[in-house]
Amino acid sequence: MKPNISLGVIQKTSNPDETLLISTEINDFSTLVNSKKGYTFKQAFPGITSERLQQVYYIEFSENEIVQEFNQRSEIENFIPLEIPALMFDLPNDYTEVSTIPGSSDYFCNTALEIINAPLAWTVTQGNPNIFVGIVDSKFDLNHPDLQNKVVINLDDVNENYAFHGTQVANFAAGDTNNGVGIASIGYNTRLVTADDYPKQAMRVWEVALIPGVKVINCSWAYSSYNSIQEHLYRYINDEIGVLVVAAAGNTNSSAYKYPASYPTVLSVAAVVTGMMWVK
Repeated sequence: MKPNISLGVIQKTSNPDETLLISTEINDFSTLVNSKKGYTFKQAFPGITSERLQQVYYIEFSENEIVQEFNQRSEIENFIPLEIPALMFDLPNDYTEVSTIPGSSDYFCNTALEIINAPLAWTVTQGNPNIFVGIVDSKFDLNHPDLQNKVVINLDDVNENYAFHGTQVANFAAGDTNNGVGIASIGYNTRLVTADDYPKQAMRVWEVALIPGVKVINCSWAYSSYNSIQEHLYRYINDEIGVLVVAAAGNTNSSAYKYPASYPTVLSVAAVVTGMMWVK
């Protein structure tokens, strides 16, 4: 909504078909919203003190609804249709489950650790269990042996997302290491806060940033279109809360399979290393 435009107290009533009827101080705006099959209407970033971000609302309609009329409303500054995050692909099992014992025939898969001088970094720190790295991604397998007792909070609540890309990213960041299974991670003494990104990536990042102990949030997304609201949000999170949001570069199917040895580095090493430096 534009600055100085107030919807007042938003009243919501649920219909038998689970759609919503809303009431705001702007009657014709309420009429427009109620003319669509809507299921969610709320502030996008509850509790935020930024006046600009307090004006951002999240509305969820049936996917067949025509919503172009919202662009013509005088009280709306910007109407941004959200992209549904792609269900992230998974790496083949023979890669993610390979042995990482130095000197073994499979050790080539761990060359990313050497490229980033991880052994030298480990002489300074191997992470801190009181520091949480947020991972906003796809679904997480909390039964994975490398994630046992590593995830302190899991906001993964979308049952229809079966891509376990999030499990892989979480393991790269702070999975259990030197346990004889799986892979070696970067900040293996660090712990994790995990959250699915479906379907509202920036809103999920805001939720994770508010969790005490989170110092850095990793967003290894296949794509995310730029908009000024997200830029303002991430700057706010950094400046006002002290949490750094980092994103992967070149995180696509082609780059992952073309450069498999460096894939863990592309995804999560930036988050964990930055998180270690942040608290130092």
